[in-house]
Amino acid sequence: MCSNSSRQISTNKKGSILVTVRGNRQLNEMELGKMCEQFGEVRSVRSGRGAGSVKSALCEFVLTSRTKIVEFWDSRGAVLFFEQMNNQHHQGGPLTLRFVWDEPDPNEKP
Repeated sequence: MCSNSSRQISTNKKGSILVTVRGNRQLNEMELGKMCEQFGEVRSVRSGRGAGSVKSALCEFVLTSRTKIVEFWDSRGAVLFFEQMNNQHHQGGPLTLRFVWDEPDPNEKP
């Protein structure tokens, strides 16, 4: 089973969360981004459409049309979002939140 506590994740300084709405609903990126702004400044909301997967600390998740990846500029916003919205209803269904590894910015120098 995947471990995903906010205490464990916040020490890893990750600011990206995989958001999945349970049921047959699809997430609207704009509405999700607006909702997430109350927890911290959002860097991006990316679609989970198409083939691919993302990794968390212990698991790999397949991306579907019911998933979005929300990346916060500051990991504290991601922790707040996780603590307050995991298993809460949004856009017609309960949300499942998982911390995932931040995607590297191709424009950023190492």
